[in-house]
Amino acid sequence: MLKLSPDYLKIDGSLIRNIAESSEAYEAVQSIVTYAKNLRIKTVAEYVKNRTIYQQCMEIGIDYFQGFYFKKPFPASLLDREPLEKDPPVRRENHYIKHSDYSSGR
Repeated sequence: MLKLSPDYLKIDGSLIRNIAESSEAYEAVQSIVTYAKNLRIKTVAEYVKNRTIYQQCMEIGIDYFQGFYFKKPFPASLLDREPLEKDPPVRRENHYIKHSDYSSGR
């Protein structure tokens, strides 16, 4: 990962979906987020399916969220035909939600 120098690190849903019930999952995600923050990498949690998971992710300090709690998937035919922007983690249309967008009611 150090050689790649990514801007974002997406945390797999297999960890996120169990974060509220499993101390091991919580600690693993917390370690990943701490590591990413030390390298100035933004984190994205996938599979945020309810408020409890969202709150746990917020507590840990995850930057962006993706999942059914925010919006269910929809067919590609409903997307505009325009090319997607180069920075998808801040686009609501791609189901990535930044905490400040959600908490401010945008």
